[in-house]
Formats: sequence, C-alpha cells, structure tokens
Amino acid sequence: MSELISAALSAGVFYLSQGPANAWPLAWLAPVPLLWLAFGDSPAWRLLAVSFLAFVIGQVYIAQCYVGAPLMSLLSLLGLRPILFPLSILFARLIHRRLSLLPTLLAFPACWTAMEFVAGLLSPHGSFGSVAYSQVSVPILLQSASLFGMYSITFVLSLVASSLALAVRDRRVRLTAAGVGAAVCMVDLLFAATRLVAPQPEMVRVAAVGPVPQAAGTDSLASDRQTSSVYASILDGLAGRGARLIVTPEESLTTRRAWSAEALAPLTAVSQSTGAEIVAGILQRAPAGDIAVAFEPDGHNSVYAKRHRLMPFEAKFPRGTAPGLLGEGKAMAICKDMDFPDTIRNDAHVGLRLMAVPAWDSGVDAWIHARMAVLRGVENGFAVARAANHGLLTASDANGRVIAQKVVGPDQIDWILSDLPLGPGPTLYTRIGNVFPWATLGLTLLLCLALGGPEHNPHPDEVVRNRRGSCTFGAPRAHMIDQRGGRQGECVALAERMALQQLQVSLLAPLPLRDGFKRVDVPADELGERGCTVLNTRERGRILQDNLAVFCPTECGGSMRERAALTVQDRPAAAYADDGRKARISVGLLANFDRRHDGTRGGMAFLSPLCLPGNL
Repeated sequence: MSELISAALSAGVFYLSQGPANAWPLAWLAPVPLLWLAFGDSPAWRLLAVSFLAFVIGQVYIAQCYVGAPLMSLLSLLGLRPILFPLSILFARLIHRRLSLLPTLLAFPACWTAMEFVAGLLSPHGSFGSVAYSQVSVPILLQSASLFGMYSITFVLSLVASSLALAVRDRRVRLTAAGVGAAVCMVDLLFAATRLVAPQPEMVRVAAVGPVPQAAGTDSLASDRQTSSVYASILDGLAGRGARLIVTPEESLTTRRAWSAEALAPLTAVSQSTGAEIVAGILQRAPAGDIAVAFEPDGHNSVYAKRHRLMPFEAKFPRGTAPGLLGEGKAMAICKDMDFPDTIRNDAHVGLRLMAVPAWDSGVDAWIHARMAVLRGVENGFAVARAANHGLLTASDANGRVIAQKVVGPDQIDWILSDLPLGPGPTLYTRIGNVFPWATLGLTLLLCLALGGPEHNPHPDEVVRNRRGSCTFGAPRAHMIDQRGGRQGECVALAERMALQQLQVSLLAPLPLRDGFKRVDVPADELGERGCTVLNTRERGRILQDNLAVFCPTECGGSMRERAALTVQDRPAAAYADDGRKARISVGLLANFDRRHDGTRGGMAFLSPLCLPGNL
C-alpha cells in the first residue's frame, strides 16, 4: 500500500509542477515519496515498478499539450527518461544500503542529473521535459545555470529531494541530511541574489507581434504581398514608438523564392525608413523551407534556416547548418532550436546579447515551450524577444525575468512593446560548456565502482556501516552474512542503529571462542524505549554500552567473577562482575576475544573493545 501511495503522490506532483499548472514549488517534492521508499525496505522490483509508473503518469501533460499527435511522437517526447528515472531511484537505494551518508545524499542528484543530460543528448527533442524548466517562473532559482547550465538546477532540486527523503526516513541523520540540502540552497540563493542585483544599464526597445489573418489555401504573389503589407503597417507603428528590434512568429508569412523579394518588399521598406531591425518567420513553399529573414535598415537581408526540425511534421524542410548571427551582439533562431542548449551555446560564443526567436507553440504548451527559450538566455547571458503562433509573446532579460508577456488571441493581432536590458554576453557556462553534467556522470560511475569493488575484509576491530539486518562475525577475517537473503555480503556490517535487546549476544557467536563462549540473552532494558541502548556506528568510543554479561575468553570458558582488564578507547578500565555474572558498569562490546596479553596483569585476559576506523 505504501508503494501505491508514494507512486500516486509523486505522479501528481510531477504532473502539477511540470505541466500547464506550473506549480513550480512542487517540483522540489516530486521525487521525495519514491526516495522515501528507496531508503526503506521495499523490494527492488517494486521500487522500479512504482517509480516507472509515477514518472509516466506525471508526464501525461505531454499528451494533454499535443492532442492528436501520433503515439510515436508522444513517446519520442518522453524519450529515455521513464527508464532512466527509476534506475536513478534504485541507484540511490543501493548507495544508501552500502555506503555512508554523503554518498547517499549525492547518489540520486548525481545519477538523475547525468541521466537527464544523456537523455537530452540522445533525444530528437533536446532537453524537452527536464525538471529544470519547472523553475523558470522564479528567476532567483535559475542563476546557477549561468555557471554550469540548466543541469545544475536539476542537481539542486534532486539534492534537496534526497535530503528531505532521508531526513523523513531516518531520524538519526535528520539534522545532517536537512543541513546539507539547506546549505546548498543557501549558497545557490546567495549567488543568485548577487547576480540579480547587478545593474543592467544598456536597454533596447523591442517588439513582438502575433500572427495576422491570411487567406487560406492561396498560393500567389498577391496574397503573399497582402499579408506582408498588413504586417508592414503594424511594424511601422511599433517602430514609430521606438522599437529597434521587431520579431514575428514562425511561418507568419508565406512566399516562394521566385517572388520573395517582391512579396516581402513592404517589410524591407519599413526597416529602411524607420531604422528598425525586423526578424520575420517565413514559410517558403518552393523550394520548401522553414526560415527566418532579418531585414536590416541598410537594405541587407539575412536568411536563417531552422536547424532542429519537429519530426515527422517538418521532414520536408531542409535542415539548416549555420547560426543566425546578425552582428552587434544579436542573433536569430527558430522555435525548436532553443530546445538544444549546445546549439545555442555555440552561437553565444561570439558574444550574443540579444536573441530574436520566431516560434510556434501549440496553445496548451505555450509557457512550457516559451520558458525553454528564457532559460537559454540565462545560461548564455543574452535577452530574448520571442513571438509565437498559438502561444506567447515574451520579452525576457538575461537573468530570466520576463519583462513583457501576452497570450496570442485567435481573432486579433496582438503585440508587446518593452524596454529590454541587453545581456552581459558569454557566461561561465558559455565558456566551459557541459563540464558540470559530465562531472555528475563521473561521480555516478565512481559510486558504481564503490558498489562493485572487491570484497572488503577489514580487521576484526572494524565495524563497517550497513543500514540494517541481522549480521554475524566470522574470524579471523570477518564477513557479513545477510540472513534475510542468505548471501554473503562484501563488508563487515552492523545495523547503524539497533536496540541492544534486538541485537542479542548471538551476534558474537562466530567469534574465535570455540567452545569457551556461552550464549546468553541480553538483560531487558528497565528504562524502556526512552533509555534503550542503541548501536550507532557513527559514534566513537563505546559503541555498545549496557550491563552486558561478560565471559572469560580462555579455553576453559570460565566467567569473569572477580575482575577483568578491558580497554576502552585505548585506556585501561576495570569491570567488576557480580555473582550473576553481570558487569556492574557499562563496558565496550568486545571484538578480539582471542587476544591475550600476559605479563602486564599476570594471567588475566586483556581484551580489546569493538571500535571503528579512526577510533585508535
């Protein structure tokens, strides 16, 4: 039942945070129920199943946005993420069971960040669907992208989720886990605040214009020129109000190459007469092309072909290969090009400060798609003016703040006009590229090596942490026996925290005492749960302390009725036993009963306590 509840919670939170509802705070909590399961006792196959189910259901918004799209197109939008996400959850479980706190906290964020990065490299839709885009509504949460790209946002989100899940699951590490998550968030927010208050003195007035009505089914110079003239009238008015850069939607005008100069002449005239630069999205019918044309005040026109096509719908268009650089820190790109961080980062190397983007949205996905262009600007230090068919008109600065925004109406001509701060230009991310996601992939591989390394055979004085389960010791080289699975583990292990009454002295049975060791039950704790002695392998010094029955380790098997010499933290200590063979004071749990040190105390047995590495 807990698995189903966790799956339902995560699915709902994924849907609300990444879909049209734009409930961005929930993205910080989406993986928490599944990680809570991962840090518990759920079987691995159930964990994989519910993680897959939760993630897939959480992506239902994709079908909602693209109603009527072929099934294969919807599946391609999902890509490998429904497979990689459950594997990341399972990876966190494995690390938690085998390694210490810090690797546990880093396992899921490192793995999921690396998996998102790999999925984006392989997907025909680029970075679409990344959880990082859920935070675009809050600019202060985006600024780390200027250092390490969008996947730094994924990492921080995942680290906080991992910290919360571990804090809820394991109260022993609650403060530490929550503290790590809070510390990372604090550093991130401090950097973001510093960047957001930086002055942006250079401004440019930009405009974005929505689609204008076109005669359906017409393919003539007259109809193409008529649409161009309508736009020219609107753009002339905006240029008269100070607009220096104006952008129209993708395929907002149509033409054929044979008559394009004549059909688009009204736009050329407006640019020359007003001094405004116009970037228009154009559908070229023959030869087929999805292009943008920049009309310069000096009469020069630059043509840009879309580099990333929406398949299979745009297969008829040839793929562009060159960037749309315009000079003076400006460039143009078309719609889906902005979904590919590497493509835009390569363009930004020349010092981009303003990007004009003709685009085409699908109504419901308006903000889902527009926010991807906003984040490209944060990554690379440029402002974005974007005009979309069936979507949004937006103007955003290099910090991700949306300066102006308007929904395109179905039966009217909409536009926005705003003073937009020019971006500062190339950021650290622009210069170093994908160093951060590659580093998370490297960290993931290192953690895998730690899981799959050679069997660890520590000294019997060591106790290596393990989450829970029955354990026994064997000598002379100790091994952990997983009694639940019947398999021998790769390290000596004790439960990180277990009541001494649960542990029982049978834990010591395989120690090299031969027939001289007698099995006894540990006395019940008279103080109840509040005073229950616990085993915590992160503690140093006396690990197990209670009124423990102590037996002489000599071959005769006699009990310590009078006096035994013990060492606790390398300091001699004395323990007196009563007639019931119960030590009157708390003593450390003894590990090396076979050690004898004759001479210092006559023929008495001199014992060493159970201790941790670093406790010497």
